[in-house]
Amino acid sequence: MEMLNKTIKVITKDQHSFEISCIGDKSAKRVLLFFPAMGVEARYYRVWASSMAEQGFLCCISDWRGHGTSSLRPKTGANFGYHTMIEQDYNCAIDAVRNYADSEELYLGGHSLGGQLSCLFAGTRSDDQSWLSGIILIAACTISHKGWPGIQGFVMRFVPYIFSTVARWVGYFPGNKLNFAGIEAKQQILDWAQSGIDGFYQPKGYDSAIDRMMEKVEVPIISLSFEGDAYAPKAAVDNLVSKMPGCNVSRVHLTASDYPREILDHFKWARKSPEVTTELISSLITIE
Repeated sequence: MEMLNKTIKVITKDQHSFEISCIGDKSAKRVLLFFPAMGVEARYYRVWASSMAEQGFLCCISDWRGHGTSSLRPKTGANFGYHTMIEQDYNCAIDAVRNYADSEELYLGGHSLGGQLSCLFAGTRSDDQSWLSGIILIAACTISHKGWPGIQGFVMRFVPYIFSTVARWVGYFPGNKLNFAGIEAKQQILDWAQSGIDGFYQPKGYDSAIDRMMEKVEVPIISLSFEGDAYAPKAAVDNLVSKMPGCNVSRVHLTASDYPREILDHFKWARKSPEVTTELISSLITIE
């Protein structure tokens, strides 16, 4: 059953506006601020967020800059990268959710790119971790070719170069025509490609690699991956959480021997039997 209890409108310092869909009781003990995969709108996760609410969470799903309720569209000339998304959108989204929710227990999380940037945000704020109760990652990984097996690893050596070249040539990334993500900002794709080419995160706008900051993060992490997920193989998911050695990581790789095949996909888990992942997440938090 899909529930939508509150929509929060957020306006950043550069006057970009977007909405956060909050599902569940605002007085819930735990609050999760969750960011989508690249090119995916927040509304895609509402069924899953309703299942999280049934597990006792206030689940808040934020739209990305450039998608869904965002006031910007990359194709119209707007350009932005990870630095803007982290320093403006994340900051404002967190403030908005904390102002709305009654609970002090805030979890940050995301699917795919949303998980990557949530980890990067935590790293850039590692000097003060008192506000963060934990990080919840679903199919979130690094894109270094070392995380992909066999022929996939060979292909991933070239994908970042190809995608960044396309973004520079076109002026934005036409992912809708390349069957990868959506229409994305040029700098966002250049930052994404940089991490794959170099093996570390240093988006434009940061003077040094964020990886060293991520090493200082000391909060619980739940990281889920799926058998057969070509966008986030198990080793690539392991690579992301390995960048935060100070964290207590609950790492679960879901396979067909234990879980329904219908959810073993980079995207379908959010719509098909969402209770499988939400119940698992809830049980892992209880264990911690």
